[in-house]
Amino acid sequence: MAKNMIDATPPEKNNFEETLGVIIKGASSPIPGLNDILSLFSPIKERNERWMHSVAGAIKELQNKSNIEIEELANNEAFCSILLQATEIAIKNHQAEKIQYLSNALVSFGEAVSPDVDRSFKYMSLIDEMTVSHVKILQVLDKHLDQLKRYKSLESIYEEIIRLEGEIFSRSDFRIFLGDLQSKRLVVLGSVDDYPEYQSGNDMMLLESSIEKPLTVTKFGRDFLEFIKLYA
Repeated sequence: MAKNMIDATPPEKNNFEETLGVIIKGASSPIPGLNDILSLFSPIKERNERWMHSVAGAIKELQNKSNIEIEELANNEAFCSILLQATEIAIKNHQAEKIQYLSNALVSFGEAVSPDVDRSFKYMSLIDEMTVSHVKILQVLDKHLDQLKRYKSLESIYEEIIRLEGEIFSRSDFRIFLGDLQSKRLVVLGSVDDYPEYQSGNDMMLLESSIEKPLTVTKFGRDFLEFIKLYA
């Protein structure tokens, strides 16, 4: 659950907000005429409207928290680029969690004094590429890292997560998604033993002869969680 839920109540109307619908409509369909076809599909139309309200809520939060004028955002090339990227991702997704990640990302970028634009674009790509389950696993690992890093096997880590959080994902999915998180440099498994059925004799000998390194959530992983406001 996001710590910073966006207030989706639209702020007062102004020129910038009146153009949001145009921006979102254009970003959701770069092919001329396709929007007319897509408008026939109620879920897609609802996604456009839902996202427009989420963006308006993020803008309102920036106004309230950081005293940022809407005109500043409208004239900020980097913010507009992030908004367009977020819009493309939002229109492709039906899950409320992903919309929340994107809304929170807009607030994080907008309130940063000197945002790292390249890093922010990378975070947005991660929101697009990863599933909600990926993000939940990363969040759970970060939340309970002090307990989990004591365990030397994936089996023990998974069992401890079940004890702490309940069975929020299956044993096999946990292994698959955790591998994805490591490939994206969000976590490092270190010398954690794989599930027994995936271990080979060579793996066992290699682990026995190597220095033990615990499970770790990388700084990149924690910065990503902070960007979408899901930090522990």
